[in-house]
Amino acid sequence: MNKNFIKLICFFFLIIAHSLVAQQDSTRAKFEALPILSYDSDVGFGYGAKIFFFDQLNTEESFDLILFRSTKGEQWYKFVFSIPDFEARQGTKYPIALDLVVEYDKFSKYKYYYFGYPLSGFPNTNKKIEYEDLCVYEKGNIGLFLSKAFLKDFTTTLALQLRSFSLYNFTYDPDFQEIPYYKSVKAASANFISALINIKWDTRNSFINPKSGIVAKLEIEYSPNLDFSDNSFFRNLFSFSYYKEIFSKDLIFAFRGTSESVTSKESSYFSFIHIGGNNTVRGIPMDKYCFDSALLFNSELRFPIWWRFGGIIGFDLATGRNESFGYLNSDAGWLFGAVAGLRFFMDNFIVRADFGISENSTGLYLNFGHMF
Repeated sequence: MNKNFIKLICFFFLIIAHSLVAQQDSTRAKFEALPILSYDSDVGFGYGAKIFFFDQLNTEESFDLILFRSTKGEQWYKFVFSIPDFEARQGTKYPIALDLVVEYDKFSKYKYYYFGYPLSGFPNTNKKIEYEDLCVYEKGNIGLFLSKAFLKDFTTTLALQLRSFSLYNFTYDPDFQEIPYYKSVKAASANFISALINIKWDTRNSFINPKSGIVAKLEIEYSPNLDFSDNSFFRNLFSFSYYKEIFSKDLIFAFRGTSESVTSKESSYFSFIHIGGNNTVRGIPMDKYCFDSALLFNSELRFPIWWRFGGIIGFDLATGRNESFGYLNSDAGWLFGAVAGLRFFMDNFIVRADFGISENSTGLYLNFGHMF
């Protein structure tokens, strides 16, 4: 048996042993805590905790906290405050909702991918080969989101976000003859202040674990060039998701299609659309491909297994183009990943573990919530 599958099974036995699970009734638990003991191909063995408070103030608010570290040097801290909570307001005509997101994520062994001509072959060959450098990658985000439901299924969100990124401590490949982007351009760090509008038609029967409904979402984001920010960009995204029970109860077909593009006068690695990892094409290493515009398709068949456990099988498909910097891994064609995974359903969130297989690599991933 593949070692990654063994790690996946061991991870879920640890969930049974350590998680604090609410009683299985129609009322959501007001407190849930999950110690994290995990393995992920991109970050290594991880440990930490996820803590969730719901309706402690009798206003249907939620406090969601993640504290995580790993053996490959990831440090991930995330706090989300929502009033009312996402699940509580799903399918209701609420007057106003507020979400505050504060997140910090640091990778001490981040893989930076690019194409280039090798010194040993240039100029006798015109075929680029793939390189990767290890570096440190830090990113932080503070976001304030205000939403209003004009109908129970139609909502609009306005947001203001402050984000900071930095790449440093590169281990330059001595065989690479071209000057990489991070050497020739001041792009080892970037700060963005952006405004966002999101218009969404959402008929899902649940935010946490939908079994039916559709989501059609249009999102536009603009970051102006201010004294604090390094450059401006304009991003637009349209996505469509579909959920339906098929053949039998709790056998769910789920699909998502996304079209996204970014335009900028001074393109930055940090404003690109990154493909690879546990939120795009599972089985491809995290952020391996960077695009100005991309199409992404995800499909899953979700099924119950036993008690609070479920499983999925599916596929991920993506393609894109990058006209800004040719040395980045942009000559990808269609990227495909086949996926199998396990789910553990708590009252307020879902624990997700997936094993993905792509053409040249595999990946095992841990995260929270359905991918879409």
